[in-house]
Amino acid sequence: MSHDAVANRPTLPRAFVVKAILRLVLALSTIIMLSGGPAPDAAAQRLPSRPVTPQSPDPLAGVERLQEWLTAVERHEPGVVDEPARTISLWSRFELNAALADLKAVIDRASGVVSRFERSGVETTIKTASGPLTLPDVRTLLGLTNDEIRRRDSTRIVKRGAMLHADLAVFTSLDLLVDHSLGREILLVNDGRRVGAETRGYHWDFGRMLLDAVKPDPGRDGFVRLWYHAASAVLTRQGNLASLEPHVEHARTMLPADAVEQFFRGVLHETFASPRIQSAILGIKSEIGSVESESRQAEKCFRQAVALDPAFVEARLRLGFALASVDRHEDAAAELRAAAASAREPILQYFASLLLGREEQALGHRDAARSAFEHAASLYPGAQSPYLALSQLARRSGDKAGARRAFLPVLNLPARESDREDPWWDYYISAGRHANALMTEVGAAFRAGVKQ
Repeated sequence: MSHDAVANRPTLPRAFVVKAILRLVLALSTIIMLSGGPAPDAAAQRLPSRPVTPQSPDPLAGVERLQEWLTAVERHEPGVVDEPARTISLWSRFELNAALADLKAVIDRASGVVSRFERSGVETTIKTASGPLTLPDVRTLLGLTNDEIRRRDSTRIVKRGAMLHADLAVFTSLDLLVDHSLGREILLVNDGRRVGAETRGYHWDFGRMLLDAVKPDPGRDGFVRLWYHAASAVLTRQGNLASLEPHVEHARTMLPADAVEQFFRGVLHETFASPRIQSAILGIKSEIGSVESESRQAEKCFRQAVALDPAFVEARLRLGFALASVDRHEDAAAELRAAAASAREPILQYFASLLLGREEQALGHRDAARSAFEHAASLYPGAQSPYLALSQLARRSGDKAGARRAFLPVLNLPARESDREDPWWDYYISAGRHANALMTEVGAAFRAGVKQ
């Protein structure tokens, strides 16, 4: 049941379309599977270049940079490639970090001013290279109340900022904007062959840094949880494993009892165990483990996700696949039977049937295997994987005529792979198939309450 990942380039009018081919990228121990397609359009290439600051300036060297970022954050419309998004896309990661340092410094110093004013009625100022800031100046700059300033609570600001930077991460990945935030250097590998190098952006990292400041506890905040789920789905759908790895690792401390983030950690390790990743890291130094070790990590994560949410069908399905990857066929079949019985989404029914058929075959249950493969074929008649599996099943039992009959439907499928719908080709990135809906949900949550 080997496969080649094939998908079309997304159409770009919608900001959150993230359909991607599996083009792999290595960055030391990390890998990215990026969106394929043509080079950025001419309009994007004509965006003016902004020089990269060699290092972050000292906090409060001036408030103009902070004011520019805050204005963009306030004016940005979620999901829209607007002028605020274009402005901040030109910033380097050094400038972003400097703006965050300025924000923290202003709030820290203003908190003392508020406390002294409440005790004595005497108002002092904050010194900056741009001139002194009074308490009214700070309130106007930050858009916060005295109470929020005294408590050093920048929650409303950092949530708005995280929304902007999530959008920027998506926009730049789709070549709707040029990314100047560039962070880590990575090597490009296509189908197991190293083909070049490039530098990736910083916006997901920066969004997490912002949300760390949510009060009273970011791990218990509904918006933070939804933002993390959406980011995990987007990165999975893009195949951006180099960014997904630090994201799910940070989520492990931020949201330790969250079934969805445990699931995406499992997807990361499941993908590291895949043949394409394993072939890509041959001959280079990497922290990615073997098929066995990565599959065991995936099993652990999926098992935890199921323990946290017993109704999480896809986590149970992928748990079965992880068990199958280390030849625990009885255990794998049990999980896959349970997933197949509970799955309602056609794509999950298809995966469960296809994988269960393989496990039943490994256990010598030929009739059960045939039934599972036939069910998969009925769900997606244009998919070749079930027919190939049925043909292989017949051939291994010595039924050459049956093998030929099972293979005939493949010959009648469209010649172009892009015209044939086989979800198995996108199995590893399909865990992020709800990315669009989740990003829309984050935007709706933002509009409904985050601004207040």
